[in-house]
Amino acid sequence: MLAPVLVPVECRAGYKGEEYPLAVHVADQRREVSEILDRWYQGAREPGLPAAEYFKVRTAQGVVVLKHDPGAHAWFLMCEL
Repeated sequence: MLAPVLVPVECRAGYKGEEYPLAVHVADQRREVSEILDRWYQGAREPGLPAAEYFKVRTAQGVVVLKHDPGAHAWFLMCEL
């Protein structure tokens, strides 16, 4: 598993802010999200953990796991599957 990498992500913005990813940029390559396979949350009910959202998404290049840190307005590539 690789260390989390800060990546630019294009999102669907709604009343909750950055709601879900539409495309992720990895190594100067734009990867459009074709499907959100899974989504889960961390934090709110777990004291000591920062709030975060995770997305397992399918792109034409493969499946990746993204982490969204809403407090920092940052997205991270957690791994490629």
